[in-house]
Amino acid sequence: MTQTSYPFDSTDTTEAQYSQLFRRLNFTGIAGTIGDSNVKTTGDSSGMNVKVSTGFAMVRGHFYKNDAQVTLTIGAASSNPRKDLVVLKLDPTANSITLVVKAGTAAASPTDPALTQTDEGVWEFPIARVNVPANATTIAAGNVDDLRQFMGAPFGRWTTALRPAHELGLAGLNTTTGLPEFS
Repeated sequence: MTQTSYPFDSTDTTEAQYSQLFRRLNFTGIAGTIGDSNVKTTGDSSGMNVKVSTGFAMVRGHFYKNDAQVTLTIGAASSNPRKDLVVLKLDPTANSITLVVKAGTAAASPTDPALTQTDEGVWEFPIARVNVPANATTIAAGNVDDLRQFMGAPFGRWTTALRPAHELGLAGLNTTTGLPEFS
């Protein structure tokens, strides 16, 4: 049996180990709450593009920050509709998380493109769906579906006497009552 522990002074800790550590502390998601505009994708009929607002996120234990609005180009429309996804793409090999448009396939009944999600490799985290109408020349607000999921701590476990009062909003199982609850 192999036992591993980290991080400690004078020992090397790998990127994969830090990613594993931070994944246990906070789920992949946008820092914010429903209804806010953190890392939110919008269309404004200004052309074949969408805009992503400022904010930050965690993707598989890696930090992402966007401090200026980003405009992403949506590919030209065809005679059939298409569904594209706006994703935060974690690429550990490139040491980066970037906003990317993952184009779908035009069809009479289009579906979302498949995501790449490998444990210690590329991980695509969807934040919006862009419904590209047939023959579109602009992307309007109504063409964008918000798919953001928000960061949150893992599900906790406690007794009534040791309920974590300082962790407001933490979901967990109260082993005294046998019931799930929020602290």
